[in-house]
Amino acid sequence: MCALLVAGLVWGGGPRPAIRRGGVFNAASRMPEGLAAGAIEPGAQFVIRGRALGPESAATAPEERPEPELGGTAVEITQGGRTRRAALARVERERVVAVMPEVAPGEASVVVRREGQASAPEKIRVDGGAFGIFAAGGKGWGAADGVTEPALRGGVVVLRGTGLGTGETGLRVLVGGVAARVERVETVCCSGVERIRLRVPRKAPVSCQVPVQAMRANGAVSNTVTIAVAGRGGCGAKEPWLAGAAKEGGPVGLALLVRLRLESAAGRKKTEYDEDSASVAFRRLAARTGKEAPFSLLPAEGTCVTVAGPFTAATLLALRSFSGAVLGGTALDAGPGIGLEGDAGRVEVERTHLGEPGYSTVLGGRPLFGRDTGKPLFLRPGMYRMTAVGGSEVGAFEARIPAGPEMVWENREELDRVDRKAGVRVRWRGAGKKDMVLVAAGSADIASGAAGACICRARAGAGSFFVPAYALSNIPGGMAVGLPLSVLGLFDVPAKPAIFAARGLDGGYGVTITLSARTVEFQ
Repeated sequence: MCALLVAGLVWGGGPRPAIRRGGVFNAASRMPEGLAAGAIEPGAQFVIRGRALGPESAATAPEERPEPELGGTAVEITQGGRTRRAALARVERERVVAVMPEVAPGEASVVVRREGQASAPEKIRVDGGAFGIFAAGGKGWGAADGVTEPALRGGVVVLRGTGLGTGETGLRVLVGGVAARVERVETVCCSGVERIRLRVPRKAPVSCQVPVQAMRANGAVSNTVTIAVAGRGGCGAKEPWLAGAAKEGGPVGLALLVRLRLESAAGRKKTEYDEDSASVAFRRLAARTGKEAPFSLLPAEGTCVTVAGPFTAATLLALRSFSGAVLGGTALDAGPGIGLEGDAGRVEVERTHLGEPGYSTVLGGRPLFGRDTGKPLFLRPGMYRMTAVGGSEVGAFEARIPAGPEMVWENREELDRVDRKAGVRVRWRGAGKKDMVLVAAGSADIASGAAGACICRARAGAGSFFVPAYALSNIPGGMAVGLPLSVLGLFDVPAKPAIFAARGLDGGYGVTITLSARTVEFQ
């Protein structure tokens, strides 16, 4: 058997190429096929991810002349018995960048051929895809690629993207939810890339994180990128308290005490989970991580960002170290555990090795992913003392974290279903007037492995926020079965954190947040 395998490799010229499940997507938006904007437009630049796709050293074609075969690799698009080759811009061992040939709207399949071997076909949808805007981090979200300086209201910004197709009219671009004037659309010959020149609306919000989305005439909505819009004092006057640390980089600590109230209707049976937890992370952030860290998704007040991608086991693991997921970066060692004291007693916030090391524990209530009937809730208004002896990278510290009254979501019971084409309004009371309320909506399509979410930043004192239809458009429809993954929720984040210091940290921040959520059906 081994001899036959070796002979097959030699005869075929190398290992068989393999396309990762869900590994074909618009090169800019990176939206999976299972989402509304997950189709690929003819003429658009797209990416194939997998293994043994190309040579060990990357091969790149001239931008104006992508080639049908590059570095020994070819990509074939088959539809209705007809096969066409895609032009190739770049070929690497685990990634191919190509341009979609002219094929009819509908389902098609992609095959990668290399050195006499062909991959298994991967299904895709062609046409009807949204325009994708390139992001600096290459992840489909974050700062807009090539926009390096803050723009002024009324100033010009040029976006790079792909997927407009030929003869596109009626393109709309929203900057902070306000329609911008599109002055010109240019196509970079043969590469599948377009440049859009637009004027920043004079009513756009001033912020370092102003979301930008593009909508095609057919209603398809792009991914979200952000730009900085500056006023007289720059763009950072109203930024969240951790934004500066995230952008400057360096070692940072974040301690979160979380009260979660979740109503789950998974399996047609409503279950209420009330859980108190602690999550602590110490991370070294790279310079300008604000372009890539999840925390940089917090948009300008009154606006929404979207994020979409494949749903994997790592998504669930991130829930176990929520503070680490917020920060991003590389984990730092702060010792064996962290003590937490309050009116309800003392507990240990244990070290976890699920994913990157962090510290987390359930303090009380009914655990979300457990079978326990629960124990008394731990958090109540008052002061909490957190202490640690330290470790090899972070020294001993003491933090005093206040907890205020709990925010109440007033119309939670009314929202069994959310119409993505109509938007949804949420109402609350009890949040501090200067706090930041985040409205989050998201879902995962287990069958296709695609997930989509939006995050909106509201003013707590307003008492309500309307999530617009464009922010919900790339959330999978229906309700995820088995786990509470189709969720609408509200976060109450204090306006100012508790500050603590430790050897090895540039800054430490501690807050108590409340999260009220429920499972919903997205229609």
